[in-house]
Amino acid sequence: PHYTYTTVNSAMLIVGLSGGIACGKSTVSALLQEAGLPVIDCDALAHESTKKGSWGYRRIFQKFGQDILLNDGEIDREALGRLVFSNASARKQLNAAVHLPVALTLLKRLCWCWMTSHWTVVVDMPLLFETGMYRFMRPSVAVWCPQEVQVSRLMVRNSMTREDALSRVNSQIPTDRKKTLADIVLDNSGTLQDLKPQVDELVVKLKRKGVVWKALTSPVGLLACIMTGWLLLR
Repeated sequence: PHYTYTTVNSAMLIVGLSGGIACGKSTVSALLQEAGLPVIDCDALAHESTKKGSWGYRRIFQKFGQDILLNDGEIDREALGRLVFSNASARKQLNAAVHLPVALTLLKRLCWCWMTSHWTVVVDMPLLFETGMYRFMRPSVAVWCPQEVQVSRLMVRNSMTREDALSRVNSQIPTDRKKTLADIVLDNSGTLQDLKPQVDELVVKLKRKGVVWKALTSPVGLLACIMTGWLLLR
């Protein structure tokens, strides 16, 4: 992909990754991990942040009550998913309950990545563009394919009717809209063989960005600068 973007003088490069349903975001995420880039999966963070007894769990329970709990008291995620998919108001309530606990967990993970000297971190966030979080991550990456391809893949992958697949696709921000908001667009309308070279090119450019500055702003780099200054001033 051809792109330009500006990174701030920060301690790490935080890359936002997203895409519409059945666009191949998970495939790109896996390829980035294989290439050695740390990936923070916000879906996994959401599960972690809403386990029984957690702050996120209590916030969801306050919104939806006993109806979305399993017999063991854990959240029935399938039932909750069906509810919010068909009810925009419930979806908004769920997002309001979950986003803050997930954001705090994400912040802790990012701090840990910085402390362990990772210069580039990918944040795999399904609602990157819906929540406006793409504004705080540079670059933001959208995995894109035409709507008709999304529908076809959903019909095969999830054994859905065309109507159900189209309804699921239309419940999200259109991929063409995400395409205009993103700094980088990966075209996954073809095969894995078509996608992989784009991801390889992205990895090279991300690893190249600001390595020296980020090394200096890492905990080890900062300590080295302090020690060097102390030795020079002795």
